[in-house]
Amino acid sequence: MKRSFGKFISQSQIRERARHKVNRISTDNFSMAQKKISVRGLPDNNISSSSRYWRARGLIENESGHGQPSWIEEQEQFAKLHKIPYNGKGEVATELADNIEKYLDKVRARFKKEEDISDMKLAQKLAVYKKQWMRLYDGVDPDSLVLNGTETVEVRELKKAYDKAIKALKREHSPIIHPSPRSSNFDYFCNGIRLLASKKTICFCLDAEAFEFDNDMVTEIGISIYDPRENFFSFVPITRNYHIIISEALTVRNSKFVIDSKDCYQLGESLVLSLGECVEFVQALIDFYLEPRTVEDESWSRALVGHNVQGDISWLKQMGIKIPKVAKNHSDNLDYQLSHVNAPNEPIFVLDTEKLYRFTYGNKGGSLGKLLRLLKIPHSFLHNAGNDAYYTLQLLLRMCDINYRKQNGLDDLIEMNRRIEQWLQREREEPKVVPMSYLETVKTFHDSSRIKKDSNPSGKKKGKTLVHQTEFGGSQWYPTAREAFLSTLR
Repeated sequence: MKRSFGKFISQSQIRERARHKVNRISTDNFSMAQKKISVRGLPDNNISSSSRYWRARGLIENESGHGQPSWIEEQEQFAKLHKIPYNGKGEVATELADNIEKYLDKVRARFKKEEDISDMKLAQKLAVYKKQWMRLYDGVDPDSLVLNGTETVEVRELKKAYDKAIKALKREHSPIIHPSPRSSNFDYFCNGIRLLASKKTICFCLDAEAFEFDNDMVTEIGISIYDPRENFFSFVPITRNYHIIISEALTVRNSKFVIDSKDCYQLGESLVLSLGECVEFVQALIDFYLEPRTVEDESWSRALVGHNVQGDISWLKQMGIKIPKVAKNHSDNLDYQLSHVNAPNEPIFVLDTEKLYRFTYGNKGGSLGKLLRLLKIPHSFLHNAGNDAYYTLQLLLRMCDINYRKQNGLDDLIEMNRRIEQWLQREREEPKVVPMSYLETVKTFHDSSRIKKDSNPSGKKKGKTLVHQTEFGGSQWYPTAREAFLSTLR
């Protein structure tokens, strides 16, 4: 059934919704905005600007009815997924569940041991400092200094200086065991492992890029989906990947604060759609993958995935995209804490790779690029929404893969802290490495020079241009979301 996403509303409603946005900022003031992207099939009358974007936002009326079949179900390969149940019973499933819990029990014991060692070393550091402090101040016990308003200025300053030094010692102590087995951090870690290692969770990873001078203006959306129903017999994980560029924001480019990689999608063709069709495209995917339609569907878990994903979810909601309500017994449709894993009538879980990293290893070095480097995942051209969504999904699959964690020492918190500190130290001291081939490519294009394989003095035959290149799929404009989706199946 064709949904209506582009219902026209009154001009007064449009002005009320978008009047404070249209004139907020003009993209004409920025040089990057003038750099057009080559788009196959783009209509000559396509106009891209911040004002055009906000006018289009004012026209959006997402009337998607959850539970209605979409054009995705017209394709047999997708329709049959609704008929595949998760087999959580039987000898194989029981063995898998037992292995997951045995692994988590071992990790719990390991983290507890490392926490006890870390706490003991920290206590020793604090005791040594306290003795040094007491020798310096004639045996005065700093714990006896109580600030209650009656103390002298000298006592107050001494106490503040001591407390400040203690805080610094605690802050600089390494390793700090963040996933204490007694904490909610550890519960989040365990439930993330359970969701992925059980091979029952449909992962819908998303990323949105916004204009740096107007963060409410979404210019790209990336989606990468891992569906275990399509991976029963696959040796290489199958993912479905999409990069959508909003045509009203085609020439709106970042450059001052954020790298712009809008035309650097590495997983195929970028889909250029109007804002209304973009909303329909994303909504159709969300409804198909995150809303159970059959009894078999209800046997699977579902998760929204992202890196610091709460902001991306908020952006989608502001655009009028709706998250289906699947858990009737839960007040909140999205479970950000993973507190209802394996509960009857599960909600949609929110698996955040930034939170998973922070809860396990702390706050240092938690950007997507740093995590990909830490886990040795090849990557390039970040800040392209499609690339970021794909890399974030790959990051999650590895962080929650029991065998991968064992082989790469991810549960050795002391060693992981050492690696993180080493990378951060190198980042502070070493320059960024830019391959010579990349520099040569930039020079080649800048000079418009041609490097020929062989000399040709006659001038009758042009030599071949040698370019050190990364292959991109380019961009194609589509008039409808349905046509764009079908193009990804060819």
